[in-house]
Amino acid sequence: MSQAEVTNLLKAWRAGDEPARNALMNVLYTDLRAVASRALAGEQAAISLQPTALVNEAFLRLVDVHSIDWQGRNHFLGLAGRVMRQILVDQARRRNAAKRDWGRRITLTGGAALTQFEDVEILSLDAALNELSDVDEELSRVVELRFFAGLNVDDTALAMDISPATVKRRWRAARAWLIDRLQETPGG
Repeated sequence: MSQAEVTNLLKAWRAGDEPARNALMNVLYTDLRAVASRALAGEQAAISLQPTALVNEAFLRLVDVHSIDWQGRNHFLGLAGRVMRQILVDQARRRNAAKRDWGRRITLTGGAALTQFEDVEILSLDAALNELSDVDEELSRVVELRFFAGLNVDDTALAMDISPATVKRRWRAARAWLIDRLQETPGG
């Protein structure tokens, strides 16, 4: 399905068209499952969330979002990645409150990952990303799109309306900042 057709489905869904929502889920399910698989990569075996459950939970949260002016597939996947991140953070906090541990660990490996770390706790990463957002929101957004949403450089550039070269520079800067910050963080 073309970008324009996906954008039209997103806009129809925003207007309350239930069949458009269902069609959108069918069209983007594979992409969402890939985003969920990346988000869950390296999770402990005891974690109950599977990619399908994470996709379903994220989609349920996105169903109530009617105020967004969707820009297309990449914009949707970026927001889905952000929602999945929040779901994982919420679950880690609940588990942390129950067990008083440092939270769940995720592996930062793969094509868009922060390869200098074998694994890092989701709560540490979330805190570092929130801090990075305070310093430079665009750097934080690049990390969300590349790592959590799994977008490549070109798709990230489209989603942010910047050049691929700018995405590469910001990705390098964000990774360096996060690596430095996570080395200072207990449990990071």
